[in-house]
Amino acid sequence: MALKGVPAVKNKEGLDHSRRFELSRAIDSRLVQDAIDHLYADYLERRQGRKPNQRDIPRIRCYLEKLYAELVVATQEDHELYLGYNRAAAYFKRGGEYWNLLNDKPLLSRRLFLELIDCLEQGGWIEHHKAKAGFGGFST
Repeated sequence: MALKGVPAVKNKEGLDHSRRFELSRAIDSRLVQDAIDHLYADYLERRQGRKPNQRDIPRIRCYLEKLYAELVVATQEDHELYLGYNRAAAYFKRGGEYWNLLNDKPLLSRRLFLELIDCLEQGGWIEHHKAKAGFGGFST
């Protein structure tokens, strides 16, 4: 995934110039919070009246902050850079990339994380390329 409007760089295999998505990014700024408010409102609108579970709301906003911060940092690093992540359930389970070993629980809810990424794509906020199912060893 990459911020919309940033040109893609393709290698001979047709894969995008990318790096792994990092969960540790955070940007503390009023402008970022305004952007998160806007993204959250867009997310709610795309749910077509289906309200999120009350306990999910803080996580949704947190995930949006992480996604937004990581996209901003990646764009500043290299405007042609894409971020890779895994959609497979195994990455969100014990021993997977998105598992918190210290607390022995997932760092991310797979359902919410993927729903938000898909929503950002549908809203035209990001350019997103999903790897084909069974395309082992490659990230989306």
